Amino acid sequence: GNQECLALAQWLLPSSDKGSKIIELAMNRLYINNLNEDAFGALAESLKMNKTLIRLDLERNGLGTKGGKVIGRVLAINDTLKSLNLSLNDLKAKANASKERNGESDSAEDIGRALAANSSLQELILVRSALGPKGGTALAKYGLAQNKGLIHLDLEGNDLMATGGYALGEALC
Repeated sequence: GNQECLALAQWLLPSSDKGSKIIELAMNRLYINNLNEDAFGALAESLKMNKTLIRLDLERNGLGTKGGKVIGRVLAINDTLKSLNLSLNDLKAKANASKERNGESDSAEDIGRALAANSSLQELILVRSALGPKGGTALAKYGLAQNKGLIHLDLEGNDLMATGGYALGEALC
């Protein structure tokens, strides 16, 4: 639950003897524990500073748009993470009418911007993360074209449609 997540956040700080040895962390299905924003925020802050973790699995954590934005900020700073799994998290922006017209997708945009700055991430798994065409386009537009490190990108089951697929194809070619 929240207390465990807060403890893990402390453990992952570079000043922790134990956390400095962890290279892989699987935190699947924590949505069952109803993690709150404070607990996830503390974990994210630790991940920004951690220099040993190379694989992070956050599949099925109910991160939502806010969690996706937080992960985007982590990726923009962390330069040791090589593999990130955000599958089965609803990352699609809950767009208001004006954002919908402009094609914005907040979490995909933040993750995309982070990819533009992050050359250490080699694998990004976003299976069934509800990106949709706007999220796929935002991911492509804001980061994939500039990213030089990513070698495996899995977007299965995101209903990207022709718009998102085309944008991704353009960014990757």
